[in-house]
Amino acid sequence: MPHFSEDRTLPLVAHVMMLLCIVTGFTALVAIIIAYVSKRRAPAKFKSHYEYVIRTFWVALAAIVTIWLFALSFTFFPFGFLPVYGQLLFLLVSLWVVVRSIVGIMRLTSGDGIINPGTWLLPTHPKFVGNNPA
Repeated sequence: MPHFSEDRTLPLVAHVMMLLCIVTGFTALVAIIIAYVSKRRAPAKFKSHYEYVIRTFWVALAAIVTIWLFALSFTFFPFGFLPVYGQLLFLLVSLWVVVRSIVGIMRLTSGDGIINPGTWLLPTHPKFVGNNPA
């Protein structure tokens, strides 16, 4: 069994796989499997990275399926502009995954955990958490 105490390799692989899923698609499955399997034995700061990858995966998948179903439902109507909006929404979801993955990699390489892995947005920077705005 691998030692999970301070090894950043698996969380890094999970973040990179999420980043690569923009191009390949299937690497998101590798990321989610790594995250679910490794989350149980990981220290708290790495556990937050796994939860962040899991949240990114499920929200992105839900958004893509919703956009796809919405676009499919309008296939039979004469709205020629609808595919453009669908492509724009896919682009926005892809950009969201890229930004979240890069933020996760940056926080991991700096040795930090994810402050709020359950957020749909970006994790809050530690200096903005609590009553200390400075």
